[in-house]
Formats: sequence, C-alpha cells, structure tokens
Amino acid sequence: MKMAARRYNIGYTGPVYYMIRFGYENLLRCRNTINRHSSVLQNYGGNVLGIGEVIDVLENGRGNYMWRENHCIVIYRFNHADEGQRWMDSAPEVNQSDWIDGADIVCFPAQETAIPPAGNGYILLTDMAPFEDVRYEVEYAGHVSNKLRELGGIPGLAYTPDVKHIRGLWNPGTITMHYFPNRETLDQIYSSEDYKNAKQVRTSTSQSDVVCFQLTPVKLPDPRFLNVEERHSQQIQDTTCTTTLDSSGPYDDQQFKQ
Repeated sequence: MKMAARRYNIGYTGPVYYMIRFGYENLLRCRNTINRHSSVLQNYGGNVLGIGEVIDVLENGRGNYMWRENHCIVIYRFNHADEGQRWMDSAPEVNQSDWIDGADIVCFPAQETAIPPAGNGYILLTDMAPFEDVRYEVEYAGHVSNKLRELGGIPGLAYTPDVKHIRGLWNPGTITMHYFPNRETLDQIYSSEDYKNAKQVRTSTSQSDVVCFQLTPVKLPDPRFLNVEERHSQQIQDTTCTTTLDSSGPYDDQQFKQ
C-alpha cells in the first residue's frame, strides 16, 4: 500500500497536528496549561495524543543538533484545520512568546484514517531535508509501512512536507510520524536487515533527524468538577476567540512553503 504525502492546499480543512517541543524542566508547567485549557480544547474538537517525556535521538543526519534528549513533546490532534487555528487563538498562555521558555510550535496535516489508540505506544518521528518525493515513496515508505502493519503498528500518522512553523528554533522539512504499540516492535523494525536496506534509500535522498518517544497519556479534567473560579476563567477564554477565516481557509500554499 502506497503512503502518499498529505498536502495543504488552498482551502484545506482536514485534520492537523500541533506539536509543541520544550525542555524537560518545563514539563509540569506544560501539563498545568493543558489542564487549565481543557474545556477550550474540547470546545474545538481537539485531543491530546500524549506527551513524550523522554526523547531518544536515533539519528542526527541534518547536522544541526536540534534534538536533545532532555526535550519533551506534546502532540495535539484536531479533526479540522480551522478548529486547530481557533484553539491556538483562544489559548492565551500558548500565544505568549515566552510560554515555557519559548517552546517550539509547529503544525502539519494529519492522515485522516491513521489515528493511534489511547495508551502508552511509541512514536517514531523523522524530519527530512532535502527530499526526493518519488523515490522515497516507492523504495522506502511502502516497504516500511507494510512491515509496520504486519507487527501491529500504524504507519503514516503524518507524512507531509507542508509544515507550518509557528514559533521557536525548530523548523522541520518533511515530517513522517509512525505509531508502534511498544518499544520492542519499534526496535525490531529499526534494527532489522530489511529496514537497514530501506534506510539506505532514505539517507541517500535526504538528511534526516530521527527520534522516538513513548506517548504518556494525558487525562483531561472533567469541566463539571472545576471550581467556580476556574469555570469562570475558562468561560471567558472560550468567548474571546475573534478569528475570522477568509475564503482560502486558515492555511494557504505560501504559509507552508519551505
């Protein structure tokens, strides 16, 4: 099965991921922000896939050393791009440039049918630049995807060169994101001879940063049990979004050009 890249076109309204990367020392602050704005997130149909609390840097092929093992990542998913944009506009803390010491924030399209289950699965994230689309898809992506499915994983949660850089130092090229049910499955594929042969295709067509991390589930609080002050604060936040979307949608081709 071929895994085709998902692109932002004018008027794109499909699902998106927001990925926020920050230092481990800000993990508690990030969790507190998620809890405080849980009702805002739910109002816009978003969910938190989880937090990667420990990053394992497998490859640093881009040579810019942009990944450190004391990084953490939180991943949000929205079913519609405009809902993700409205959430972003309605989260005052996240919009502050110094929030959790200047976190990196990027947004990119999600594959509609590839949704990871809740739990403690693992993510393999690859950031590639430059990129040879056709050869990668034919000689690498299909092979890896089929093998991952055989072992119970979900390939292609994301596969796109159209990454919106919102804030921070991290400015990805082409992103791919795969789900593994456990670390053993990830290691089995990554260290296999079949994968090593396929990897040669990737490394010959691009420079890649590759990291993996376990998704720690985030249990959002039930808004019914927030205290009065918290409910009042969130009600105010829920009504302060004044985003106006033009006919081209929140994203256009120019926004996502590298």
